[in-house]
Amino acid sequence: MAEPLDFIAGLRRFRRLRAATSLPLIATLLVAGCGRKDREVAEGLSLARLLRRLAPEADDLVRRERETANQLRINLDQSGGDDFARFSNNLSMSVGDLTAIKTRLAELRQQVHDGNFEAPLVLVVQHDAVEEFQNQITQIDGFVTLAKNIELRATLGRTKGFPEVDTLIHQLVLFLSQPHEDALSSQVQTLKNEYRFTDNQIGT
Repeated sequence: MAEPLDFIAGLRRFRRLRAATSLPLIATLLVAGCGRKDREVAEGLSLARLLRRLAPEADDLVRRERETANQLRINLDQSGGDDFARFSNNLSMSVGDLTAIKTRLAELRQQVHDGNFEAPLVLVVQHDAVEEFQNQITQIDGFVTLAKNIELRATLGRTKGFPEVDTLIHQLVLFLSQPHEDALSSQVQTLKNEYRFTDNQIGT
């Protein structure tokens, strides 16, 4: 009878030892999990604050782009008129304004791109914000390319009948007909919804 009793006692000691060693491991995993969550929330708040800080200027750049696009569209309507010098000068001004807007958008995009984040959701929102800037830059590139083609034809002696005019006007009208949305607002709202951030936490 001694051997079974010794075996049972040994089994009980093993179970107590396994439980004693498991508890610290479980606690370590729980703490690590909380640490990951804390880091994720901190990253989300950091990105939300960055986007909120950049949003007013980004929104102003959209407003400037729309104003310049409207001026360019009106100028293109006069492309067949007699005052070619005025048309050409206005065209060059629009190209310069759009180029300046694009340059600043690229700088804002880089600020978002350079953010060092690891949390999956935060990375998705970061990428979406970068894409918003890139789409705007690509759109301006299209306007500028067509406008510069018109400028080049004018340099070569053409004063009317530019083949790019209709295409550019069409693109400008489509852009101007789009409803205005506050820049980066959807990305900030996503972070607010996911992490329950308040406007006071994010700041202005």
